[in-house]
Amino acid sequence: MSDAFRYDVGDLVRYQEHRWTEDHREVVDHVGIVIDQRYCFSTSNRFKVRTATNEMWVSADHIVEILSPAQ
Repeated sequence: MSDAFRYDVGDLVRYQEHRWTEDHREVVDHVGIVIDQRYCFSTSNRFKVRTATNEMWVSADHIVEILSPAQ
């Protein structure tokens, strides 16, 4: 693992997406593979995660756990 990043390319991770409505807050879990990293000086680092249906940039604080580290 790189000292600059908490997660490496190839890590299988679980992250949460928060959906807000007028009535309630819904938390949705997703599982995907880290495919890219972006260093952000003023905020938490971002990781591009590929799931079965899409790719999206996820903040490091939204990633809940590493399910399987890259080898």
